[in-house]
Amino acid sequence: MKKNFFRLSQQSFKKRGFTLVEILVIVVIIGVLASLSFITLNSVRGKARDAKRISDIRQIQSILEMYRNNNDTYPSILTPGASLVGPNGQTYISRIPNALSVPDGDCVSDDYIYTSSDPANTYTITYCLGGAVQSAGPGDCTAVPGQICAIGRGNFVCGDTVAYNGAVYNTAFVDANNNGIVDTGECWFKENLRTDKKPDGVTSLVHDRFGDYVFPGISTGANAEETNMAYVNQLGYLYHWNTAMNGSTASGAQGLCPGGWHIPTNAEFFAVEEKYWQLAGSSGTCSATAFGQNCANAGSALKAVGTNGTSRIPFSSLNSDANDLSGLSFLGAGQYDPMTPAWSGRGTSMRIWTSELTGGAPTYHSVSYMFNYAYRYPGGDEWMFYGVRCVND
Repeated sequence: MKKNFFRLSQQSFKKRGFTLVEILVIVVIIGVLASLSFITLNSVRGKARDAKRISDIRQIQSILEMYRNNNDTYPSILTPGASLVGPNGQTYISRIPNALSVPDGDCVSDDYIYTSSDPANTYTITYCLGGAVQSAGPGDCTAVPGQICAIGRGNFVCGDTVAYNGAVYNTAFVDANNNGIVDTGECWFKENLRTDKKPDGVTSLVHDRFGDYVFPGISTGANAEETNMAYVNQLGYLYHWNTAMNGSTASGAQGLCPGGWHIPTNAEFFAVEEKYWQLAGSSGTCSATAFGQNCANAGSALKAVGTNGTSRIPFSSLNSDANDLSGLSFLGAGQYDPMTPAWSGRGTSMRIWTSELTGGAPTYHSVSYMFNYAYRYPGGDEWMFYGVRCVND
């Protein structure tokens, strides 16, 4: 009896196959895996094509600058796939990079379209990226001299103005990474912040020496706050650190800046200073961890040019080293110490908060009308009132 049962069980096992439900489950799993593999492969290919587009545009821009250096103008016509030959017969490139003709993302076409001005002292190259490459894309991009994607991400171009809480700010591109792209922390407000509201546009800040902000001082003293609003609007307001950060302690926090902008980090500030220190010959010490005097000639590149003994804008006197190569146009807004209490530094110095804490206390950077250095001071007193700049996310 046991022998027959064994044979029956064995025969039943041999005859049993996959049920229809099991087959369908396996087919679905294989289909899902195949779809995921296809999507991943397409994503990798799309990123590779975007990387090639950026590489192509950089190469074209490099060739255009060589052409301009030799001919004092950009070419009037540039045809992808063709050569670029100068008026004296010099060949700059035998074959200008051509687009792949495979649109990615939301792009409707994949072309490199070159146009020049009349006279040809500038140019544009329009193209499209399927995804984001650093701060370029996704979507339509327009390359211009010095920027690989000047127009993109909402069509804001670093150099355009930003309207925020009733004030308008100019912006400046500092290519600290020397790659032609507006990376995070390279587009700066050209003026100090002057908002009396938080980023929500509703919550008011307290204008008081024991409150959130004050105006720059007219001179040194306890009751020397500037009353001329024309001067105040040029110099910006002075904020203590907690207000500037809008209560945050995180490096790179938005703080009082508008959406898409933040309080500069120490690294972002130093990248600008180091750039102009190197351009001037790298004399002396330039360190991201320095205390006090740092990066010779960087201060000159940060400061606005000129003096005025009456308004003390940009500075009251001296300042002969200033060249404003950065375009950031620092002014002598000075500072306010509520503990003394006294205003000081109007026309002679400018101090700007960073979003960095060093040893539990905030770091600030500054310039002086007397010297060409930039200055870095870690561990500043958070209750002091200094200027605030915003940089792009």
